[in-house]
Amino acid sequence: MKRTLPVVIFLVAVIILAGCDSKTFLRSKKKYESDLQGYWRPIKGTSIYGTSVHDQNVQWKFESGSLEIVRVNSNGSETLLDKGNYSIDTKIDQSFLTTSGFTSRDYDTILDFNLKWTIIQLNNDILDITGRPNNGGQIEIEFYKQ
Repeated sequence: MKRTLPVVIFLVAVIILAGCDSKTFLRSKKKYESDLQGYWRPIKGTSIYGTSVHDQNVQWKFESGSLEIVRVNSNGSETLLDKGNYSIDTKIDQSFLTTSGFTSRDYDTILDFNLKWTIIQLNNDILDITGRPNNGGQIEIEFYKQ
């Protein structure tokens, strides 16, 4: 028993430190939901998608399980580009954002955004997600909160 105690302490310390580094360790689903609500704009230069839509002021609007991708016009009105749903799954050391229900050719077929994203970072200012679409490769998108 004396030999296993240091091993257990070491494993617990490694798990805690790994989680602290990613800022996702032991965060509740409710906390993620709270932090995610609102408008998020892709950051130019952090992904091909973010760069391609940044000048159009495209934003992802998360609200109680509903996800809208909108273009915010100069007068503040919104043009709906696509609509879907989202859900959040949390594990001890990782959390996931699943987006589904996109039907437009851009977000369903070409970009294949109906998928399970790994949440790399989510706080008051930054949302960073990564996923592996069926059409190949891996995509990472960073957003800042509006």
